[in-house]
Amino acid sequence: MKTKILAGLGSLLAAALLIAAGAPAQAQSTSDFIYLMDNGCILGTLTGCPLDISPEPYARAAVPETASSGDVAAATATATLAAATTKTTYLSGFDFTSSGATAASTVVCTITGTVTGTLTYDLAVVAGATLANGRLNVQFEYPIPASAVNTPIVVSCPSLGSGNLHAAMNAYGFQR
Repeated sequence: MKTKILAGLGSLLAAALLIAAGAPAQAQSTSDFIYLMDNGCILGTLTGCPLDISPEPYARAAVPETASSGDVAAATATATLAAATTKTTYLSGFDFTSSGATAASTVVCTITGTVTGTLTYDLAVVAGATLANGRLNVQFEYPIPASAVNTPIVVSCPSLGSGNLHAAMNAYGFQR
């Protein structure tokens, strides 16, 4: 089955909608029309696959992965994106939420296992166990790969100190 779409800006939008709806199509390109391919490619007067519009939030063949430390009190909060034998793990981002501690301080949160080495983030801890610290929310524009295949990525914050009642680290990414 082939889907022929009139060329032009509106046709790109129409093609994207057809892809999102799962409409299959196969054909060659001509100068007057663009064609929507089964693999999500839109072909026009250019050769190859100039535009890959995927209705999925992850790259093709990627397996989403999340990890959480759970809620910890005055302890290290660690979220580990697991390794897989033949795959590379990617970190898309992380969130760290917490309450204060008895005394104000600064701690250093780290990300290990990434291609560039350890990444560090400073976090100010407020005095007062029932007060909230600032949320540490980091989303990478381009996911960061692990340093090698079959390598986990570990996102961690140390104990926020005596009197800390709540801390939680959540990491998200994918493997492929």
